[in-house]
Parts: sequence; structure tokens; C-alpha cells
Amino acid sequence: MDPQDQGLFEQLVERVATVFSPIHTRSSSPIISACQGEIHAVNTKTNLDVNWYDPDGRWQQCTHQPCQHRYENSLDDKYDDKRYRPISNPQTPPQSLTPPSHSPAKSPPIPYIPEPAMPSQPTLTIPDDIMADTPDNTPRRSTGTKSLIKEPSEFNGNKQQFKEWQRQLFAYLRDPRNGIRTDGEKIDIALSYMRGMNVQDWVQNYYDNHFDELLEEWNVTWALFKQALNDAFLDRGRVLMAQEKLEAIQQGSDTADDFFKKFESLITEAGYQKDSPFIIRMIEKAVNPRTIDQIYGSRKDRIENYAEYKETIISIDEMWRRRQEQKRAPRGWNSWAN
Repeated sequence: MDPQDQGLFEQLVERVATVFSPIHTRSSSPIISACQGEIHAVNTKTNLDVNWYDPDGRWQQCTHQPCQHRYENSLDDKYDDKRYRPISNPQTPPQSLTPPSHSPAKSPPIPYIPEPAMPSQPTLTIPDDIMADTPDNTPRRSTGTKSLIKEPSEFNGNKQQFKEWQRQLFAYLRDPRNGIRTDGEKIDIALSYMRGMNVQDWVQNYYDNHFDELLEEWNVTWALFKQALNDAFLDRGRVLMAQEKLEAIQQGSDTADDFFKKFESLITEAGYQKDSPFIIRMIEKAVNPRTIDQIYGSRKDRIENYAEYKETIISIDEMWRRRQEQKRAPRGWNSWAN
């Protein structure tokens, strides 16, 4: 062979060896990342892969693009949030290879090298009832234990029904078996049970003023939302009536225990705090004077805690009634033994 041809042949062999060296092939071992097994979708604005990050209840961008786990658990076609779309699984995903940085200058184009088939990776199978969409179209968590609390009825804006609906709603949200933890989840679920002509304008207005669509989160707390509900739907006439009844109530012949059941119902209806000075004043005004006089005569300091005052009054009232039974009973009868 001619020496010049021999040199060209050796260069060609070197280039072919470079092309098919391990540098240009991907490892066949599966790479496990944090998003493996999670629901994947494509952000329609950025056209990048994202996955549902359950602890925070939001979509987050995958570390590697395109994500190697994108076909394992794609978003359902029924998901109606236009910002994210399901990932279609093509027959042959597009492949691209970049020549290594140490390739010789003016080297011939590197031929396409098919990617080795990766071994199948275990896929997390999530039951449909766990990944079912919530009213705000967000995948909900589940504790795996069925809730014993009945779901609240729908609220149509009727103020006379507001307190009962509010009680049902709060009981449902408090149940840990429902997996409802964040303020945002509670607000979303509460709004989903508010439907009808008399309430839909309020719901839309509250959403427009307090939900950041860019960050996909509420800018108010659950406590502020509850206050807004009270301001909008609490029956003020009913509250005023409860306040008036609270100022007029008297223990009379009722036991202290029965009196406090009525008294506390009016406190709740009137919207007062139990430990407020006003409520302590109402107790002293409503409870039989003999009981209040005995408390003042046996203490140096005034009781300012509602629970302590209630317990003391009930205890004294029970002792007084037992003593009255002793006075009416025949001699030798011991009521304490009964």
C-alpha cells in the first residue's frame, strides 16, 4: 500500500473508533431521581417537563429536560387546567447527540447511534381514589382511612343556614383522615361548597382579590377567610337577638349546669369570647346571688377565667342543692351516702 494511502487509512480507523467509543453511548443503568413515580406534565408556557410535588401541593420543574420519567405516570387527559398538558408517548422519542469537545477539527458528521434500551423501572401505582381531582382540580392526598365525618351540604348564601353549614364545614376540614392540612386547601374546599345565585358573585370577587394566579396560591390565611365569611353571611339580626337574650338571661330555678348550657349557646350565637370581661360580668348578673356572694366571701382575688368561674359556680350550686335535700329529709337520712 502506498504510504500516503496508509496514512489516510489510519486516520479513518481512528475517527471510526472515536465515534463508537463509550464516550458517545449512554449508560444503560436507570437513573433514579426525586420525581420518579410522580405525575408528569408539560408546562404549556415554557414547554418544559414538570411534576406534581405532593408535600407542597404544586407543580415543580423537573431537574433534567426532557425528564427521563415523563412517560411513566403522565397527567390524565381530563385535567382541565390549560397551563399544563399530558405527555404523549411517541413510538420513537427524538434523540440527539452532541460531538465530544475533543473531536478533531473538521471531522466527518457523527452518525446517529441508537440509544440502548433501558431496563424497565418499577412504577408506583397510585389508586384512582387518591389521585382523583379535588374541587379545585388539584390532586388530593389521602391517609388511606375513610373519614367518618359526613361532607358538608352546599351553601347557597342563605344567612339563616350559615351557622349550621359552617359547623358542618369546619368539622369536615378538621378530620385528619381527609388529609386536608394547608390553609390554601381549606379555602379551596370551602369555596367549592358555596354555590348558587346568591353566593357566586361573592365567591368570584373573593377569588379575584385574594388568589395569585401567577404563584398559584392564596394571599390570605384560613383565619382571615373565616372572618370574611362571618362578615358576609352571619345573620346580624340573629346575633343582635342573641346579645339581647344574653343580657336578660337569669338562672332562676335551673341548676347551674343547665344554666351554663343555655348561657354558652347564647355566647356562641352572639359572637363573644368567653374570657372577655363583659361575659364575666354577665355571669355575675345572671347566676343566683347567693352563689356569687359565697364566691366573693371565700376569696381574696376575683375570678377572671371563664372555665374556672363556671366550675366553681356549678360546684357550689350542687352543694347547696344537696344541703337543701338534707334539710327536707327525715332525721337520720344521709343524702351524701346516696
